Amino acid sequence: MDFRTFVDLLDSDDELLWVNTEVDPEYELGALLQQAEARNKAIWFERVKGSAFPVVGGVMSNPARHALSIGKSPAQMDGLDCWPAEIAAARANPVAPLVVDAGPANEVMLTGDAVDVSRLPVPRFFVGDTHRFITAGIGIALDPDTGVQNAGFYRAPLIDASHLSVSAGAASQLNKIYKRAEQQGQSLPVAYAIGVPPALLITAGCRIGRDESDMGIAGALQGKPIELIKCQTNDLLVPASAEIVIEAVVDFQEYVEHTMGEFPDQYGSTRSPVARVTAITHRKNAVFHTIMAGMNPEHNALGIYIY
Repeated sequence: MDFRTFVDLLDSDDELLWVNTEVDPEYELGALLQQAEARNKAIWFERVKGSAFPVVGGVMSNPARHALSIGKSPAQMDGLDCWPAEIAAARANPVAPLVVDAGPANEVMLTGDAVDVSRLPVPRFFVGDTHRFITAGIGIALDPDTGVQNAGFYRAPLIDASHLSVSAGAASQLNKIYKRAEQQGQSLPVAYAIGVPPALLITAGCRIGRDESDMGIAGALQGKPIELIKCQTNDLLVPASAEIVIEAVVDFQEYVEHTMGEFPDQYGSTRSPVARVTAITHRKNAVFHTIMAGMNPEHNALGIYIY
């Protein structure tokens, strides 16, 4: 199931609130999203100040929705051991992704002077946040030691129209990939996919081995291969059904300090390398997925699958 199909399913089940008046991505959007999640609802913002893209959030805020997203009933996945067993089975029998020539993710392609990440409806959630942060994006990079693409949740502060940072925690696989590239004096292509298949949202939060494929495990969870397409400016493979893909390159010449409200309900600060954006591709009618930062349902629910 792709992201858009899942959002439509929530809408048909009356699980999605709609806001048609314009909202400000500075604090207002986050405040309304937090209120929606408190009501156990996802929410769609049709008009966001400064952007042509609508925003959706709160879509994966509980395990019952996680079950629906992989074609299971909530009752099937209600036991304490259900999710560990499901993920263990997927890790033992991954379904290799399928590379295709084209997909919705590259219906619109922006390169050169057309690249401007500041036009994305990226929220600022809390007064102590140093930047506007992309929170629901899946960072993708090739691990040269294993030949496997790593895919994980990595927050991304926006720096300017053509720069952001795909932030990697000290214990993350991406941090290890960063360190290897920097030590060898190499630049590193990265991709950042927003609005990906829900099964990949689940596996991206799992702690798996460097030689295991997040895409393969996600394919096993959803019962069919994740379809991938090649990026426009590098050789990385990204979900063909993604809403938005940001392509970038990290050359380790500059780092940025940033602070954001984190899931333990306190601010977290870190330092990460700046990435130069080389392309943005997206669906013709793309929607921007955001996850409310701090101690909020979708943020915390997608962090429970640490097996």
